[in-house]
Amino acid sequence: MPREKDYWELAMTQAMGNTIQTTADKVECATSDSAPGPSSDTWSCAQFIEPIVELQLSDGRAQCLRLAVGDRNGRPVAGFHAGDSCVFLVEMAIHSSVVNPGLVIELESKGTASNVIYSAPAPVTNDTCRSVASGSILQFCVEILLPQVPADYNFDVELISEAAPPAQGVLRHCRVRAGLDRILVATARDAAADARRSAARPTDHAEEESDDTNRVVERFVTTQLHVTHPAQICKPDRLCTGSSIGQAPTIFHVTHHKAGSQWIQRILAHIFGTRRIPPQRGNYQYLGWPIRAGAVYPTVYLSKEKFDTVHRPEPSYYFVVIRDLRDTVVSRYFSMAKSHIVLTSAMAAERELLQSRDLQEGLLAVITNQAKRIAAIQKSWIESTTRVFRYEDMLADDVGTMDAMLNDQCHANVPLSDIKKAVKACRFERLSGGRSQGDEDTDSHFRKGIAGDWKNYFSGRVKDVFKSQYGELLIQTGYERDLNW
Repeated sequence: MPREKDYWELAMTQAMGNTIQTTADKVECATSDSAPGPSSDTWSCAQFIEPIVELQLSDGRAQCLRLAVGDRNGRPVAGFHAGDSCVFLVEMAIHSSVVNPGLVIELESKGTASNVIYSAPAPVTNDTCRSVASGSILQFCVEILLPQVPADYNFDVELISEAAPPAQGVLRHCRVRAGLDRILVATARDAAADARRSAARPTDHAEEESDDTNRVVERFVTTQLHVTHPAQICKPDRLCTGSSIGQAPTIFHVTHHKAGSQWIQRILAHIFGTRRIPPQRGNYQYLGWPIRAGAVYPTVYLSKEKFDTVHRPEPSYYFVVIRDLRDTVVSRYFSMAKSHIVLTSAMAAERELLQSRDLQEGLLAVITNQAKRIAAIQKSWIESTTRVFRYEDMLADDVGTMDAMLNDQCHANVPLSDIKKAVKACRFERLSGGRSQGDEDTDSHFRKGIAGDWKNYFSGRVKDVFKSQYGELLIQTGYERDLNW
């Protein structure tokens, strides 16, 4: 489930605000409660999971070597009572120095939208320990109190750090995605279990039960960190199964809705396979997860300003695709009125609105509302110095345009034969089930596949309203010379 970025920043802020006590290579978080933490032999007793590389997302600066979940004695446990203490053991290899590292643990209830985020205190704060050098191994031992809600929970863990001065903010380095293991939380069966949970809970962390999702909570009991210097580790060349990344560039396909984004995404999937990062709602694969070096990110729907807020590993390249905003409006209308799967309540409301109006009124509704964000994305990239490709270029010469975007713009070194094979597999005739371009099916996501279709739908009134709001943008983007169209 996509999470708002603010929750992660709040998690980091809370983590940075804790008092830390440091001794040599061991760093412990001080809590206001004196409850004992995990025993000293926790690591030796743990049953570790070797993280599957394809379930890791990394910016190249860190790698999760192993992790374990268990009770306070390190014994592997899959079943807990609600509110019980749970210990996470996470070992991270550092490939490039980080400042003030911390760990975030997220529990996601299976089958629901309920997420709980735990902010483990950043365990390095003084001048001598603040920076963790490349080649180090971090061993986190984090004890948390599980939610009071009985459920099956998947978990993610993520290494975060502070940006090195003078920069500010939170950097995300390595996220081990949900699915490696599951924590089963059941209701307490007896009073003894309740008493046990009460004894383990710090007194300054009273219950915060609520139906709110994505809550940042401070239910850790203790956090310990061992830093080993130096570690003789080798940075892996393979960050995902089946694809040797090495020094391959990280590639981003930046665009807006209804500009052939799903068509191009399919082509990228054919070419790059498991290097492709699946798109997420809210651009969470880009804004929320660590950027994985050497991966390929299709359909990033962001303005230039928003795109530049995320640190990208080197070498990184991107190509930008836009479409005539008039055709975009028409495509958006038919998609939301008929063909697109309804994923959210907002989409359901938009469909209900469009279906309650005739075609011309529906187009005006899209122009007045949804087109604003698309226009803002186009404007931000056109006003930058970035080379911008057009959806219409793909329609005219799909192989040549893909070659220019991937090899000329992004230095991907993809053989032309591979591009031809992928493009052929994803042409309109195949995606639409055999229809030719221009053969319309308003109930299909691949409706028509042509340029200039707005001429078939814009009435004089719709044209006037569009010109008043976006006429100058059409000139900026090169689709018209003036307003006399």
